Amino acid sequence: MAELLPEEMEVFDLGREIEIPPSLTEGQFCFHLCIWFLTGSIPEFQELPTYNAHIRQYLDELKRKGVLQWDNPPFEAVIREDLRPVDILLSLSVGVYLIHLFDRILNSGHWVVLANEEIFDPGVNRTEIPVDKWVSLLQNRFSVRRVFPILSSARSVKDS
Repeated sequence: MAELLPEEMEVFDLGREIEIPPSLTEGQFCFHLCIWFLTGSIPEFQELPTYNAHIRQYLDELKRKGVLQWDNPPFEAVIREDLRPVDILLSLSVGVYLIHLFDRILNSGHWVVLANEEIFDPGVNRTEIPVDKWVSLLQNRFSVRRVFPILSSARSVKDS
């Protein structure tokens, strides 16, 4: 995630810091880190997609190989007017979700994982951030573009 605004910096005081494997810290994007968080190490997928290209095909391949199972998103914003406010995350039923956000300040995408009412945000290398606190801090920055309800993954994050 890009540099946070002063009022957003409190996110670093929430949850706990998570150690990202060194192989994922260089040149990887938040999408890749979210996939790692959901699936653990997946050596048969060394060729990770570039940030903007082929992400949907990569997710489909993970699904086809049984590494990650997800339901179709309840919505996908194709145009800016279809984006949803991040406070919709507060109304999702308890579960695991891969969430594609739109950063309205930088006009770019960002990915997070919502697991049992807690956020894993790879942009700040933190997990177990209470979703209500995360939403209150970052609601002016992000909108929701897609929500993938995760049915199962190679690594269970439902109990973490």
